[in-house]
Amino acid sequence: MVNTRLETGLLLSARVLVMLLPLCFLGGRIAVDVALSLTVILFLVRSAVARDWAWARSLWFKVGIGLWVWMLFISHFAFDSGVSYSQAAPWIRFLIFAAALETWVLNEAWMRRLLWVVTGVVVFVACDAWLQYLTGADLFGRVRPGETRLSGPFSGLRVGIFITDMMFPAVLGAFAWHVWDRGWAKAAWGLMVLVLIGAVFISGERMALLLVLAGMVFAAVVQRGALRALLAGVLSLAIVGMVGLALIDKNMFGRHVTETAVTAKGIYDSPYGQLWRSALHLAGERPLLGVGMKNFREACDDPVIGLPADVAMRCATHPHNRYLEFLSEAGVPGFIGFVLLVIVWVRHLWRSWRLEPRNPWLFGPMAAVVVYLWPLGPSSSFFSNWFGIIFWLCLGWALAAVRLRDGAPRAS
Repeated sequence: MVNTRLETGLLLSARVLVMLLPLCFLGGRIAVDVALSLTVILFLVRSAVARDWAWARSLWFKVGIGLWVWMLFISHFAFDSGVSYSQAAPWIRFLIFAAALETWVLNEAWMRRLLWVVTGVVVFVACDAWLQYLTGADLFGRVRPGETRLSGPFSGLRVGIFITDMMFPAVLGAFAWHVWDRGWAKAAWGLMVLVLIGAVFISGERMALLLVLAGMVFAAVVQRGALRALLAGVLSLAIVGMVGLALIDKNMFGRHVTETAVTAKGIYDSPYGQLWRSALHLAGERPLLGVGMKNFREACDDPVIGLPADVAMRCATHPHNRYLEFLSEAGVPGFIGFVLLVIVWVRHLWRSWRLEPRNPWLFGPMAAVVVYLWPLGPSSSFFSNWFGIIFWLCLGWALAAVRLRDGAPRAS
């Protein structure tokens, strides 16, 4: 058995790091990566001292390790082996982080604390985006980057997708306080949801808006009774509000309606369409081994296996679709491994959800996982530390909620 004082110190340190993690997103990529990596180190130290590696025997972790080993193997045959190894090798820390949240860090009390932190961060980011939209500058003095885009407190144009990826644990976790039973609580919850969805709309990020609406529809469909009515009602209000704002603000109308219609009509030749064609072409050229992890940016411009030079947008840092990223970079076996991993995750979460459909600790992060893994449309890279850590945080949270429902032994 691990020394009690050492165990307590390691566990408390890891829990503090996880509580700080949502705040670290305001500090940039390095801050979130450091917080995650330190949590992983603490978990590995605890596992080694306690000689407790039972967490590594879960099905999803075994599938993830198999995928990781494949990524390492194909790196030897990549266009740029060094780049591929540098992408593949540290990916294991994400798997271990999710396992740490599932089996060690999060119990109900710390889920509750995490819920408060996530809610505070995502509401702050949304209010900051609204401030930038209304006044032209956010709380930190960042000037609005364009008539149809917002940055909020971030250096890049990612405020909308940040809110989308992070909001569902906050929005649906609020059900832990039975908000449907009290009028003032329903009003406060509804206002929060409207502020969040509205912030995604004014950010000008069209895919983020589609995902947040799809996530709300998913939440309403899988719920029942008063919860379904509450979700459907606030979603209807949000849609009415967005329509009204689009009619008032012609720039927003053009961004979300006109530009979306043009993109949908010419998706094949759109920038995203060309990138997806490029990924499929590379997968066809190297179906078994792919081009190597993080090597899409190298292979897409290759005169031998890349698309012809007249395809102007055949190249980018990644294909802007997570599934095509695995297909082109890790080959068909890597793609199958990734899809299998997604199926194992979703099946595991869904089975637990069906047994307890009002579990607020599971409902929110599960919805976030489903939204993040949606396969159709453009997306960030699955290996992006900044965006990816939101996913791994929500995944570990959801897996921990499953263990909590199943009554598995947990740290106190």
